[in-house]
Amino acid sequence: MSIKAVGRFIHRGCDANDGLLIGAAFHGNPFKPNTVYEVVDVLGQLTVREIGQSAILNMNEPRKSALASTWGSSIDELLVHRGATLVLTREEYAQVLYQRHREVLIKEYGAPQVSVWELQGKDLNDIQF
Repeated sequence: MSIKAVGRFIHRGCDANDGLLIGAAFHGNPFKPNTVYEVVDVLGQLTVREIGQSAILNMNEPRKSALASTWGSSIDELLVHRGATLVLTREEYAQVLYQRHREVLIKEYGAPQVSVWELQGKDLNDIQF
């Protein structure tokens, strides 16, 4: 069994709350484009596993939301605008956006009305304010 490095990353680690990792994959790496990976600790051994498709859109994909980001943005823009949501899968980011929209609807219409809509099975994303 041979060990082949497929990439590297660094952890900035400015303080205990700093979670910034910056990395690069080497030529011929096994990583899929526009895919989120997770590093997990398995009995003290760090392992990388595939999680799902990135919430960041390819440049040719249509934006369904003004909050959508594309790889046409600079890394600075992505870090500032997306922050911690930068590493979410599409499904995870959709949940974040749903919760944000729900919170705005509660402020606008009140929690009782939002609860009624949810009991009726309405998709809150379809309700405008």
